[in-house]
Amino acid sequence: MWLAAAARAGGISGTVSGPAGIPLQGFAVQAYSSQLGNPLASAVTNVSGQYSILGLPSGNYFLQTRPPFPNPQHYTGMTYANIPSNDLCGARGTEVAVGTGTTAAIDFSVSVGASIQGDVTRSGTGEASVDSAVAAYDLRGCDMGSVAPEANGAFEFPGLPPGKYYLATRSSTRADQLYPGLPCTNLSCDIFSGTPVATGAVVNFVLSAGSSIAGTVLGPGAAPLPGAQVEVWKATDKVTSLFSPDGHFSVMGLSPGIGYRILAKKVGFVTEVYPNAPCPAGGCNVGSAGTGIDLPAPGTAIAGVDIQLAPGHSIQGSLSPGSAAVVQVFGSTGLAGEVSASVSYNVPDLPDGNYVVRATMGNALTELYNNHPCAANQVCLGDTVTVSGADRTGINFSLGGAIPLHGMVHNTAGDPIGAVPIEILAADGTVMSAAASVVDGSWTTSSEGLPSGTYYVRTRLPRRIHQYADRLWNGRPCGATCIPTTGTPVVVPVPQNAPTIDIVLPFSGLDFFALKPCRVFDSRSGPTIASGVLVALRLEGACGIPGDAYAVSANVTVTSASVGGVLALWPENLPFEPVTTTLSFNAGVTRANNSVLEMSLEGLQNIEARATLPGGRYHLILDVNGYFARDTPP
Repeated sequence: MWLAAAARAGGISGTVSGPAGIPLQGFAVQAYSSQLGNPLASAVTNVSGQYSILGLPSGNYFLQTRPPFPNPQHYTGMTYANIPSNDLCGARGTEVAVGTGTTAAIDFSVSVGASIQGDVTRSGTGEASVDSAVAAYDLRGCDMGSVAPEANGAFEFPGLPPGKYYLATRSSTRADQLYPGLPCTNLSCDIFSGTPVATGAVVNFVLSAGSSIAGTVLGPGAAPLPGAQVEVWKATDKVTSLFSPDGHFSVMGLSPGIGYRILAKKVGFVTEVYPNAPCPAGGCNVGSAGTGIDLPAPGTAIAGVDIQLAPGHSIQGSLSPGSAAVVQVFGSTGLAGEVSASVSYNVPDLPDGNYVVRATMGNALTELYNNHPCAANQVCLGDTVTVSGADRTGINFSLGGAIPLHGMVHNTAGDPIGAVPIEILAADGTVMSAAASVVDGSWTTSSEGLPSGTYYVRTRLPRRIHQYADRLWNGRPCGATCIPTTGTPVVVPVPQNAPTIDIVLPFSGLDFFALKPCRVFDSRSGPTIASGVLVALRLEGACGIPGDAYAVSANVTVTSASVGGVLALWPENLPFEPVTTTLSFNAGVTRANNSVLEMSLEGLQNIEARATLPGGRYHLILDVNGYFARDTPP
């Protein structure tokens, strides 16, 4: 049976070559399904650069080749077709169709990557800082890996696809930096606050001596407490953390600054900020709790930072009707604990004090103890639960049925938009519940119900999604401070047969930057493309298109089509293909159309294309003449 099945299966074979067609040995070629995840099959090229992946069921596959290690020639990886990639930043690429009993021929032409060079030295002495690696991130924040400097402090970051990258150091003893010269201990900074540098550049880091904070986590009887976790905070950022097996800790490599906080925690004890400020579950404002520690100059060493942890107590109870629920405990410092549970719950490690307890059960109304409705993020009054010297038991919940809201999120072309946050607001702007659209654009608040009342619905796009503008239902613009009551009210319970709450997001306003007409893709250098095959296009870095472009003005051409059909192009981050098409074409006739093509800002590919011409093949050409962005590129 296995032989018969293998005989019916198909495969993919080809060669991996470098510049001038030199065959490359030892390159791994991996085949993925359209769901990505782990590769379904792989092969390694032989001395002739050949590979063969057999036994694949019929279907469409994505291919990626990776260079061997070590890689002294600095080759880049490659996702078929012609998208430079690496282990950490994979892209799907163009689909390869495999038929029953057939072997698709796919060749890779791998290029030598560009590089960024420089030195990492110590301030004052100019000596090499050999314990300081350099990390690189692309314009989307994708981790491209790191390199260590040579004995003389020189480093080279090879094998990078041409473009711009953010650089930061990773050192165990020096004060880390994000280029150019911004403090960035343990990569705790915002990478996007740095200045990206282009491949081919020379970048020098001069690192000052790192400062340090040392001390001991103490338990009962003021003895060292083994097994504690220690965190260093600066304002709202956690700078670094470490595990203390014997209770003693020393944190090195800190940049000069004021107001560092030290937080210590261990299961069974109350989390505290130095010297003795309770911070259960780390839910307090760590950056302003306790006493700050100042490091005024490079190389400052502060010792004797001792924190004594007290044993904690718990709040416990039952959950009815017994399905999964999230229980949150709020104290004077904010969120003091949170657990997911069913039937019963236990929120541990609480200091003595007064608390408000909230439970949210799937398909049920969120409530405060004792039977007080309280939707998500609403400030409500409930019965106080006091912990004093012992565990508190019997804090039980019986949650009623939910009243959900639901709807869809589309763009103006009717395409669904996934991962859009939705807020359900009271008239005063209080957030009563929240949701997010999924891959088909749908959203629902069924995980948290709403008390009876009148509400308003808005989107709140995160910082790095700029293609669309926020809206207040039904259709009104809604920036950061819009007034909810200018929207259309939603009455709960929703009347029978009421329409779903569908939100249409317009494309945000952008500036247009003209380019000299330039060809970014032309399949005529290879075989014609089969009907139904997904084509992935990377526009960033081509023809002067920068990494912060949201759309391009392009001329799309189909030629050499064997039969008539239609072509669709869309941004890669759409949850699925749009129903609209870019152009239609006839057999043997060259057809072109001017289009504005939105681009994905995530991943290594920007646009996908697929033509439907049953049983036929075609060539695709894409020329650009400008792009849309909010400002000039970095």
